[in-house]
Parts: sequence; C-alpha cells; structure tokens
Amino acid sequence: MSTKTKIKQSKVNSANVDIVGMFENYNFQLHPKNAQVQYTLEDFEKYFDNIKDIGLLVLDSNSGTYLPISRNTIKKMALDYLANTN
Repeated sequence: MSTKTKIKQSKVNSANVDIVGMFENYNFQLHPKNAQVQYTLEDFEKYFDNIKDIGLLVLDSNSGTYLPISRNTIKKMALDYLANTN
C-alpha cells in the first residue's frame, strides 16, 4: 500500500464507502479468481492498521473551516459502517 489517494467527498458516510471500497479492491487483487470475496471486521482492521497515512477533514458549517478527524475516529467510523452494512 504505497500509493497515495486523495478523494473529495461532501459527506462523511461517502468517505467511509470509499475507504471500504479501497479495502474490497485490495481483497479482489489478492484473490482475483474469486467472484466474491468474504472478509471479517478483523480483516478490515488489519488492512486499516497497515495504511501508513490517512486523513479526513470535515467542514464545520458554523466556522467555515475544515476540522481534522483522528485516525482512530476514521477507523471506528469505517468499522461501524461495515458492521451496519453486512
């Protein structure tokens, strides 16, 4: 995972979808012959923990500034998203 990807989204949930999508693409690259790849939340955690650098800025509509979201919060939000979609 040595590439950098910058994605601009208007909603935090869309960022979660993108993060999970990158994980799913990674799984398909590992198992190209499988039409469907199954994984656990623990698999996602391992993937996420191996991402060297990840950031998320959220626009605060009151101040008009972007506020950084911590790595742990990003991970928790993505895990919550996964847990609620599977």
